[in-house]
Order: sequence, then structure tokens, then C-alpha cells
Amino acid sequence: MRHRISGRRLNKSAAHRNSMRRSLMKDVIQHERIQTTEAKARAVRG
Repeated sequence: MRHRISGRRLNKSAAHRNSMRRSLMKDVIQHERIQTTEAKARAVRG
């Protein structure tokens, strides 16, 4: 059961999730707007 487990796994390894999150945040800061999936955007928002 997933009681009180936060965060989204996105069917990826922990290293891949961290790399993707870092990359998406960097791209938003650089370009102010990016195109991504809703699930990835929600994962980055927190």
C-alpha cells in the first residue's frame, strides 16, 4: 500500500528522475517556457 508516500515515480529510476527534474527546471529558467507532459510538469512542481 502507498499510504503517506509522496512523490511521483514516472516509471523511471531515481537517477533518471533526478536528472530529468534538474533538466526541466534548468530549461524553464533559461527559456521561461517549455513543452512537456502534464505528469512531468506536475512532478517538477512538487
